[in-house]
Amino acid sequence: MGEANDETALEGELETHLEENRASLQAVDEALAVDFNNSELIMIREELQQAVKGAEESLLHLKRARLLREVDAMTQRQESPSEGGQIEVADELPQSVSRSDMGDVVPPQPFSVGSKCRFRHSDGRWYNGCILGMEDDSVARVAFLHPTSEKLQMCRFFLQQQCRFGNKCRLSHGLEAHLNALRNYEAPEWKQIPLGSAVLAEAGNGLWRAAELELWDEGQQRATIVFSADGKRMDVDKDDLAQSEYALLSDASDTSDEDGDESDDFVDEEERPTLGSFCAGVQTETVTFANWEKHTRGVASKMMASMGFREGMGLGVSGQGIIQPVKVQMRPAKQSLGFGQDNQDGEQGDAEKTAKKKKSRGGKRKRDQKWANAQRAAKSKMEVIEETRNVFDFINHHLTGQQVSATKSSKVRPGGSQTNCSGSVSDKQSLEKANRQTIVAHEDEIKELRSKVSKLQEMATRNRKEKVVYEAVGRKLVEARKALASAEAAHATTTHAVNSKEKERKWLRF
Repeated sequence: MGEANDETALEGELETHLEENRASLQAVDEALAVDFNNSELIMIREELQQAVKGAEESLLHLKRARLLREVDAMTQRQESPSEGGQIEVADELPQSVSRSDMGDVVPPQPFSVGSKCRFRHSDGRWYNGCILGMEDDSVARVAFLHPTSEKLQMCRFFLQQQCRFGNKCRLSHGLEAHLNALRNYEAPEWKQIPLGSAVLAEAGNGLWRAAELELWDEGQQRATIVFSADGKRMDVDKDDLAQSEYALLSDASDTSDEDGDESDDFVDEEERPTLGSFCAGVQTETVTFANWEKHTRGVASKMMASMGFREGMGLGVSGQGIIQPVKVQMRPAKQSLGFGQDNQDGEQGDAEKTAKKKKSRGGKRKRDQKWANAQRAAKSKMEVIEETRNVFDFINHHLTGQQVSATKSSKVRPGGSQTNCSGSVSDKQSLEKANRQTIVAHEDEIKELRSKVSKLQEMATRNRKEKVVYEAVGRKLVEARKALASAEAAHATTTHAVNSKEKERKWLRF
């Protein structure tokens, strides 16, 4: 008896809600007759139509279930029902349920825990959900099947009955919905959905993001989608893909327009193309582009909408541009572009100096004088080196690869010519010895590099199937070959220089 009273009260609430929505829909239609290009009114009209349709279906389900119970009760009371009894039952039917509807009455499909369904949220739209549990015989707790924000995502601690925040939790604890107000979940036929439709795809963190369907592979049951926010392209499975609630809303509105000859007589045929173009065309809602557009009459947003821009997309050909505007930084007049960084570095330096500042004990003049003397001595030393360095030292440095120390010029003294000659002979002998040592060092280096190259080649041949190892060995092999080529070139240059000097010494004997 209590259940019947609850259903009667629910029927009354649905009828009241239905009358209010119909009155609001009539007012919106009157406003659209004056301004038929107002996109806000068109969107409100679509939502009201969906609300009216959902309320009518829910009310019809409740009345069908009540009538079935009444028929069963009458059948139990009468063993052999007469024709008059059937006529009385038919006469007792309410006006909202016709005889044709009574002929094909189907009991509502029961929903169990874990089953998918569709439910109406507080914003008036229908969403896909999953039943978490039964609060009562006629009330179920439903969670969002495709949460698009953190507040719609289910709290895992609540599922474990360990959430300490209660109603203050930033995640969702599900919604309570009447079983008679739920709809059956219908999986979309992706091969019938046109490319470019609005869809939802899982981003990897449990949240679903808005995207567009770019390609569908029926054989592998996979789709290629493009996220609307950043333009990123990704391949996803069928289980990670869902049809957007906005697409479902537009589809339902299209079907309601097609079937609205009986229930929507107040819509003129001339207005249907205009409404369809607003629903399926480019976005023309200028308020959603930027808040400051209300002060500029939406001129910039209308231009962007005509070029195909949509809310949340970045600028550019493929939507790869930034979404937020560039931050403006005001600089003083007649200052360079690096003024801000210099000023910041200067402030940091001043702060560090202030933090590490110590009491000065004097002696600054002595330190400056000592530093000046050191600079002067280094400068004079470099001048002496530049004066004593001759062209032969330069040639030997570039031929042998190492710098030979410049011979210091000795002062000419009487009887000192023999000493100078002996010094020059010893310098030549030491130079020849250094060249011979360089040749031997080059030969050893070439031998080691050739061994390294052969080992790397064997390693590359052995690991040809391992892509990562093969690429790493290939890079090392290229570097080793370059080093071998440079070593062989240096060896050839040094050998040629030594041979040339020996030939010149032989010719000088004659």
